[in-house]
Amino acid sequence: LFVGVQCSQSMHPVISIERTVYYRESAAGMYSAWPYALAQIAIEIPYILLQSLIYVPATYAMIGFKWTASKF
Repeated sequence: LFVGVQCSQSMHPVISIERTVYYRESAAGMYSAWPYALAQIAIEIPYILLQSLIYVPATYAMIGFKWTASKF
């Protein structure tokens, strides 16, 4: 939960700048909302996977679950 809140707070300045650029380019007819949204999702996938690979095993170990493939 802490990591999620921290990441969302760090994204606010970036999103506010991108929002202005998106409105300008969308009004000019450069692209619609779908390609923009898909590009935003595609760029975040590697970061989310890396973050999951780091934090899930650490959290799993702290909780004390058994380290078997079926449980994990």
